[in-house]
Amino acid sequence: MPITPHLKGRTFDPATIKVMGIAFEKACATLNLEKYRMERVLVAEAVIAHARHGITDADKLAWLAAKEVKGYGR
Repeated sequence: MPITPHLKGRTFDPATIKVMGIAFEKACATLNLEKYRMERVLVAEAVIAHARHGITDADKLAWLAAKEVKGYGR
């Protein structure tokens, strides 16, 4: 599942969208998330939020999103 459905009208340049997609998949793999689970939505939102704040490194985005979601509700 790509990150693009989660953008909901938010615009990014194509290179940033590509990096965000890579980060999204990496974070989901790190957390062993299955398709269509609520946590995947949380990962997407975390990646998008950090990218909006100027982070454009896929590894850093993935790490931040995984860290945020892993601690969510625990």
